[in-house]
Amino acid sequence: QAKGDIFACKGDLEAAEAQYRRLLKMNEPIALSYGWESLGELEITKGRFKAAQDFLRMALQSAEEIEEDEEIFFIKSALAYVQIRSGMMDDAFSQIEKVIEDAEEAGSYGNQIAALYWKGWAALADDMPGKARQAAEDLKKVVEEGVNPRLIRYYHNLIGRIELEEGNHAQALRSLQTAAGMMFSEPSFWPSDQALFMEPLADVFFISGDLDRAQDEYEKIQRLTTGRLLYGDIYAKSFYMTGRIFEQQGRKGRAIEHYDRFLDLWKDADPGLPEVEDARKRLAGLRGN
Repeated sequence: QAKGDIFACKGDLEAAEAQYRRLLKMNEPIALSYGWESLGELEITKGRFKAAQDFLRMALQSAEEIEEDEEIFFIKSALAYVQIRSGMMDDAFSQIEKVIEDAEEAGSYGNQIAALYWKGWAALADDMPGKARQAAEDLKKVVEEGVNPRLIRYYHNLIGRIELEEGNHAQALRSLQTAAGMMFSEPSFWPSDQALFMEPLADVFFISGDLDRAQDEYEKIQRLTTGRLLYGDIYAKSFYMTGRIFEQQGRKGRAIEHYDRFLDLWKDADPGLPEVEDARKRLAGLRGN
């Protein structure tokens, strides 16, 4: 798995897949779980959310065979993320409730925080900001009653996303900068979550018209290693967004380069993803087709 992760960080997705598939030949439940899970993460990078779900479900089945609790929690959380990104909100909410139940039953402080974070995400994606705010407040309460106050960054990140969705850009920026500052000022409890903290900060700069700072944040995402492995769709879409920035700035060559990079990553993406259709139209326009 580590070799596959190295190839994935270097952008060689074919070599990464080959390494992950070696795990499937070991015929051990934990190896199978890691293999299917890693293949699912690659599919997310490719914008293939339906395939990612299939792989993650196989990973979950293998993990449940040996009752590997932390792996089970992680895979269920990944499934919820994919379902949110796919717009499968009923499935996402059902999955998240299972994750919350598991975390509470196990008395896992960190897992409760993560589960409530995803609950807020799902509510926001389903256009229920009030429910998202309640999840954020529940998350805050768990942090305050726990042992690591620095995990309040997940509350600030979620609140920032809510403010951004509601068009409150100044408030969103304050919360998102607070969250990102806390994430990067010390080793993270979940170091692989870095892309989650960088994407909305880049988005608020872009929406506010601060293209230089937006570009800087999106390019930071592109330079991530393990910090973007779990959220390869965020990594891929950062090229789409930098393409839009360069297009607005009249830098035609750079815009084409970044749209091409995005469309190469998502060349086999699920049909109907709006970023793919928009990137193709913009690229055709830039090339005069």
